[in-house]
Amino acid sequence: MNNFKSPLYLVSFKSAICNYEIYINDLPAYIHSEGGSVSSQIPINHFILKSGKQNVKVRVLPLKGEVSFRLDSFIEIKIFSYDSSATDYEDIVESFSFINQSLPDLKIPVIEKSDFFIARVPFALKELYYFDEIKEKKEEIILFYKSIYNFFKEKDIENIYKLLKFRFDEIDEATYSKGSNNLEGLSKMLFRLKEGDFELQEFPIDPILIIYDNKKVCNLTRINNDPILIFKNKNNNEFSFPLLVAFEKSKPVFFR
Repeated sequence: MNNFKSPLYLVSFKSAICNYEIYINDLPAYIHSEGGSVSSQIPINHFILKSGKQNVKVRVLPLKGEVSFRLDSFIEIKIFSYDSSATDYEDIVESFSFINQSLPDLKIPVIEKSDFFIARVPFALKELYYFDEIKEKKEEIILFYKSIYNFFKEKDIENIYKLLKFRFDEIDEATYSKGSNNLEGLSKMLFRLKEGDFELQEFPIDPILIIYDNKKVCNLTRINNDPILIFKNKNNNEFSFPLLVAFEKSKPVFFR
């Protein structure tokens, strides 16, 4: 137990020569599908809907096109928190750990670990039971993604903001950022993309619909799992803007 005023939860990951997926409460917190080595961390407060038990699922896979782990494959995933309102971040609480230095020894093609951790947060986001169960709505979902795709293509900041307002409000609540000027942030982001000669890639002909285990949230991706909103420039640099969708009273909203 901690007495953090503004607890910030993060997932850290270190890995080599493997792919993996990290889900928090059946929502994709991080997907790594490029193999190679990676070491980083990302905040996950916006996947925590309220204080209490938080489900974690980790899936570890070999490289694309391979059926077993290589000898030098390993993975380390941890969830920890600290008080983001403090002047120093030395007081860190670890709440989940998954470390496997010998993936090839397991001799299985996919490793799955399901567990939980307890979070204590001063906010409550809109819970999933408020949203509709997603059934066969692929065409409607495609049209919804196309609407924001076209607004990005046209650099229509006002309409982008309107479509993303629910998402912005929820993330601001979870990250103690109420009062953030998201409209200004969008404008700056689009300016940086233009300055870097980034171009929005064409909308895919046959996008892939992914409905997550909670049956309330979905994602529309390209065939290679890239987000619909992905920008590239001539230097092979990429910028992606992944978006998840839920249905509230039969109307789609960008959830996270």
